[in-house]
Amino acid sequence: MPIVKTVAGQAEAAVLKSRLEAENIPVHLSYDSTGAIYGFSSTYLGEVTIIVPEGFESAARIICETEQDAGPIPPGGSGPPGGGGEAA
Repeated sequence: MPIVKTVAGQAEAAVLKSRLEAENIPVHLSYDSTGAIYGFSSTYLGEVTIIVPEGFESAARIICETEQDAGPIPPGGSGPPGGGGEAA
């Protein structure tokens, strides 16, 4: 089974796994249990490998590469800058 992506941490892996499963792509996560127990994400112990069956590889790669972190929420806001609809 091909490795689609390696990410830093369980949280990112869980998001990608959910996204792939929403597209009916079976997913297996491979990781060192020490990293999961202690919450490592910035060392090799925190790496999580996302693996899918061969027939799903190209679709999974496209999905994994298009998913992006929206970044931090700006101070004083919960949405994108400039688009709130709040009255001045």
